[in-house]
Amino acid sequence: MKDRDDMPPKDPYRFYNHGYRNRLRARYRVLSHYSEGVPTCACCGETTFQFLALDHIDGGGLKERRSLGLRSSTQLYRYLEKEGYPLGYRVLCHNCNLAMGFYGYCPHTDMVHNEEWLAEMLTIRQYQPHAKHVTGY
Repeated sequence: MKDRDDMPPKDPYRFYNHGYRNRLRARYRVLSHYSEGVPTCACCGETTFQFLALDHIDGGGLKERRSLGLRSSTQLYRYLEKEGYPLGYRVLCHNCNLAMGFYGYCPHTDMVHNEEWLAEMLTIRQYQPHAKHVTGY
């Protein structure tokens, strides 16, 4: 016999909430596993669940999801559970994840690189001021 928690309720609104709760539970289980306990950003230590994301350590997440035919993050979470939580993933907050994607490093962990980048951006800004009005006439 099925467990009551696995059976969809008859009311459509409750059915939506049932699916939503199951997706959150799957996400929590995967993030907890890759954090080795409470879901936490591996870079900055952020613990707010809504701010956390699963990161592919070597990149190529989109290519992997397409090759596996996974169209949503929930499908990825269920795939990882089914495969026994393979290596190559970590939990990052969205800020750290985006910084890794855009810059190849996170300012939280590589302050020397961050200061060099900031100094370079400031020198470029000094020598290339924005023109307020450019006309071709």
